[in-house]
Amino acid sequence: MKHSLVAWIGMAAALALLGGGCMSSRYVDRIVRDVVSNKAQSVAESSNTMEDAFAKIEDTNQVPASIAMDLATALRLATQYSRSLQTKRETLYLQGLDTLKVRRQFGPQYAGTLDYVLNWPSDASRNGGGGLGLTASQMLDSGGTLAAKANSTTSFQNGGTNGTADTYRNSAGVSFTQPLYQGAGYEASHELEIQAERQLLYQLRAFAMERQDFAIKMMNSYYGLLTEKANVDNTRTNVSQATFLRRRSEAMFKVRKAKIDDVLRARQNELIASNNLSSVEIGLDVKVSRFLMDLGLPVDTRVSLTGTVPDLRSDALDEETCIRLALDLRLDLMTERERVADAERHVRIAKNAMLPQVDAMGTAGVDGNSDDSLVDQDYENTLSAGVRMVLPLDKRNERDDLRRKKIMLDQSRRALSEKNDGIKVEIIDSFRRLKVQEQTVIMQKENTDLAERNVRATMMRFKNGEVDNLSVVAAQESLLSAKNTYIRELAAYAGQRVQLMRNMGLLDVRAEGTLVELPIPKEQP
Repeated sequence: MKHSLVAWIGMAAALALLGGGCMSSRYVDRIVRDVVSNKAQSVAESSNTMEDAFAKIEDTNQVPASIAMDLATALRLATQYSRSLQTKRETLYLQGLDTLKVRRQFGPQYAGTLDYVLNWPSDASRNGGGGLGLTASQMLDSGGTLAAKANSTTSFQNGGTNGTADTYRNSAGVSFTQPLYQGAGYEASHELEIQAERQLLYQLRAFAMERQDFAIKMMNSYYGLLTEKANVDNTRTNVSQATFLRRRSEAMFKVRKAKIDDVLRARQNELIASNNLSSVEIGLDVKVSRFLMDLGLPVDTRVSLTGTVPDLRSDALDEETCIRLALDLRLDLMTERERVADAERHVRIAKNAMLPQVDAMGTAGVDGNSDDSLVDQDYENTLSAGVRMVLPLDKRNERDDLRRKKIMLDQSRRALSEKNDGIKVEIIDSFRRLKVQEQTVIMQKENTDLAERNVRATMMRFKNGEVDNLSVVAAQESLLSAKNTYIRELAAYAGQRVQLMRNMGLLDVRAEGTLVELPIPKEQP
């Protein structure tokens, strides 16, 4: 008997180990991806950014030593290599793991125990025994719990006055417990699962907006590089003009059409322009390195900037329409509204906890034992039912929790009201800044045209001997300043316009990082 019992327990242990197993990280990744993707597909406001939610950061060893970079390339590289973006992806992944954990808590629960004990007392016979127990349970939507359990035990005794004695016992049964007041119903019993699902949805929306903000940040940084590059080009042109002016002044001095002061001033202007060129070139190199760091690329990568800042675009949107769209489409406002619904649900659950705890219970099973074998036993049926009530002698904690939940509901409603007003102010500010920025760009374009004409006219007058080269230097410096200001204001306009689209909820990001302006939904009658 001893050997058969050892073999039986060994087989059960092997099956338990094989059944328990361990899932690979790749398998877990697939499950979490399914959890998050299914949640994203279940909401109407699902974003294209979900296609990028589980991308893995790529190895920078594959990055070429030299890159021709336009805006699309910069956004694609940021999607592939950015370390901060990968952290945002992992935050969403962790929320998916948390949701999966909570879902398992409300799914079928399985447990098993296996034991085998041998005793060698000094003054008695050797004895021992083993047992196997299995349980399964499931919480129902009603708040009740259905459970099943099975146990099999064996004990033996060898030697002593009684000789050899074996005892076998098997039992199996099902039980059901249903709360009648406190804890009854899906909302009260499954709050953890409900809130976990809500948190996953909120994290999806937060990731979508963080992805937009990240892409806008990269876009603005790239436009900043284009502005610096234009500054370098304009300064280089200014150096060429200063060199030409110095040579022209020297030639005119030789024929006594210019003063020595003009020559010295022209040489000084050329030196200042050359020094400015070195300064802005160093500044551009440093900013490119910082941009590469933000992209997650090696900072010594050679970059040639090939893109351009987009021109002005006119949108047929007024301020009221922008506000209406934002109140309808903003993902963070949707989350704030649903947090109020969460707080209202928490108040209902706290009120439910004030009810008396009354549970209906029932069990049914079989119980058998034998001295002959494990399978040949006499079984008896068991059946029981009843009601249990916990006397509500102290409900102070529940009372305090209800008050706390009501305060939190008031806070969430105020937060929603504040968020609603904040979005209105945000849209008004973005819309008006965009209009002002548009006029600034138009004005700076005209200012640049005037400065170019002024340089040409002043140079002509200098050639005719009507003015000295001081006027030419001043005109060239005004043109350099006008060009730099124009490209800077144009880049600011492009960034402000995209920011307004984001604030209205009309912006999305494709998997490769490209910014997409969503179509304006038609107003429902």
